[in-house]
Amino acid sequence: LVVKMTREKKNGITGYTILTTTDCNARCFYCYEKGRPRRPMSHDTALRTAQYIIDHCGKQKVSICWFGGEPLFNKSVITTICNKLSEAGIDYSSSMISNGYLFDGNTVKEAVGTWRLKSVQINLDGTETIYNRSKAYIYKGINAYQRVIANIHRLLDADIRVSIRLNIDEHNADNL
Repeated sequence: LVVKMTREKKNGITGYTILTTTDCNARCFYCYEKGRPRRPMSHDTALRTAQYIIDHCGKQKVSICWFGGEPLFNKSVITTICNKLSEAGIDYSSSMISNGYLFDGNTVKEAVGTWRLKSVQINLDGTETIYNRSKAYIYKGINAYQRVIANIHRLLDADIRVSIRLNIDEHNADNL
């Protein structure tokens, strides 16, 4: 499967995948970024990214996919980029790949209003017991599975489409 990261039309580039940070709150044992430096996008880079989009979109509608690590671990750069695009009169919408943990009420409001978030892909590694065992969230004393499920409902209530990705391996195949 080949995913085209940008779509170029006659008048400009209209599709972007933006890595907001390599950091994440989940610390999954299978993470491909394990052992790599945890680096957030800087505010300056966010401004330059927005300007690049403005300069290269040909005034066409732009689609952005927020990616990470966990993109919400650096949500200020998402807001910065979206605000700059709005100020420049660029029509855009966005999607995100996330673990779903950080979608509290205020974040969902910002996602709808400022980020124009239309869809989120959230990874689940099994039912509650398997999920909580597979993740090593940096937060203690919280049932991560229940929190993510509640946040999925919060996103759906805000008319944001949610796709669930199931990572299947020898640790959870029977459970799924």
